[in-house]
Amino acid sequence: GVIGRIVAHLGEYEHKINKKTGGAESIFIFFELEVERIEEKWPEMKKRERRWFTFEEAKQVVSKKVMRKALNQCSLARR
Repeated sequence: GVIGRIVAHLGEYEHKINKKTGGAESIFIFFELEVERIEEKWPEMKKRERRWFTFEEAKQVVSKKVMRKALNQCSLARR
C-alpha cells in the first residue's frame, strides 16, 4: 500500500514455537519506513485495512509488548 525507503531495522519476534521442531512457525521483522508514495490499490486491500496513527496514538493502540518495543526504537521515539 505504500512505497518508501527502509531507514531502520527495529527488531525481530519469533511467533508460536513449533513443539515438534522447537523452531518458530513464523518470524516478524520490524522496520521503520520513510513513506515516499501512498498507493490507492495494493494486493491485500480487500483483506487488510490501512489506518494511519500519530506516534502517540500508535503507542496506545498496539497491544503486543514486542510491537511497543519496536515503536520505542523508531526515530519518532527520539523526538
